[in-house]
Amino acid sequence: MPMPAPRAIMALFALALMTACANVAPPPQLELGGRTCEAKAYLAAARPLPFPTKDAEPVVVDVDAASPCLQEEGAPGSIYLVFALPVTVETYFISVASTPVGQGVFPPRIGLLDADGAPMREIMMSGMLFRGTDLTAEFRSHAGERYLLVKSDKNFVGQKISRVAVGINQSGFMLGSAYVPIYRGTDAISTLTYSYNGKITVTVRPPQAAQ
Repeated sequence: MPMPAPRAIMALFALALMTACANVAPPPQLELGGRTCEAKAYLAAARPLPFPTKDAEPVVVDVDAASPCLQEEGAPGSIYLVFALPVTVETYFISVASTPVGQGVFPPRIGLLDADGAPMREIMMSGMLFRGTDLTAEFRSHAGERYLLVKSDKNFVGQKISRVAVGINQSGFMLGSAYVPIYRGTDAISTLTYSYNGKITVTVRPPQAAQ
């Protein structure tokens, strides 16, 4: 039996409203909310990274309220992710990218651990750069490294950063039978807040595939 017109309109409106709400990005998360954190990173739950080939798929992880929390001795709590590095005698390149989600961006502090979880080296936020929209670190693997630890840098959470996004718009017109393109540069200032939530992408590549 057909739905009466007013009810059908209301149903379509409700569906559109739910779709719009689902697409709204969450606000920057600036507090851990009294969560109980682990004293050590749980290595058994490490996400495996693929063997480094030029066609290796990146591993993408959403960082949110369900992500684990780490409370190391003498350090503030932090959200963390841990990845199992591929084991190979050849060195390879690792890329860690933090993609903004809404107005927030996760500030990564990167650690490389040995097979027992002991730290071997660390890459600070000061060693990361924005490449396009993503805050990115790129580095070469070292012998003995087995785990990649990505955790939030408490020193940056809550700070704001303004960036200029540069783009090019194309328009044009017909001159006789020929199309004449016109390019115009654009720029816009966006403000992001370093937060506990965001999106992390990890990619491994062989040296010959690195750009």
